[in-house]
Amino acid sequence: MEHSTSCRAFTLIELIFVIAVLSITLSIAIPLTNAFVQNQAKEASRQSILSALRFARATAINSTELTTVCSLNPSGKCRAEWADTLSVFHDTNSNGIREPGERLVRTIKIDLSQWSQKNRPGNRSHFQWNSLGLSNGTPGSMEFCHPSSAKNRFAVVISFSGRIRTSLDFDGDGTEERAPGTPVMC
Repeated sequence: MEHSTSCRAFTLIELIFVIAVLSITLSIAIPLTNAFVQNQAKEASRQSILSALRFARATAINSTELTTVCSLNPSGKCRAEWADTLSVFHDTNSNGIREPGERLVRTIKIDLSQWSQKNRPGNRSHFQWNSLGLSNGTPGSMEFCHPSSAKNRFAVVISFSGRIRTSLDFDGDGTEERAPGTPVMC
């Protein structure tokens, strides 16, 4: 009686072919994954900021009190560089400083540690809305840029009417603009 001793296995050529296909696939997939992760981080940061600003505007309308949103320093003054926490408070004297007696409505945690920020105009430190939801003389924009890519930028724009909007890629070139033809620049 004959006994078969054959083994099933890959040949060296088959193994080399499989490794080559995997290498090509991974060389395409890994950069796409990095771009996806960067885009998700950008969107998370954008949505956190938009959420804080929209909450502040809604608070001003619902409470019928002047409401300010900013990043406060330890002395209660709004600072131009927004840090890891945004504060929404009733600013009864409209000075951008949270003073004793001015109610802190909410603090909102955000992560802007990887972003550089440019405020327009100038060194705007806070945004305010009145009881009608109108910007209380504080329209402007904030532009955020990530060092990883020139395409990884966004802006948040607040109009005189109090409307809050974000930058878009109007011309389809992959770079967001505050308005058509005005790219986000940090």
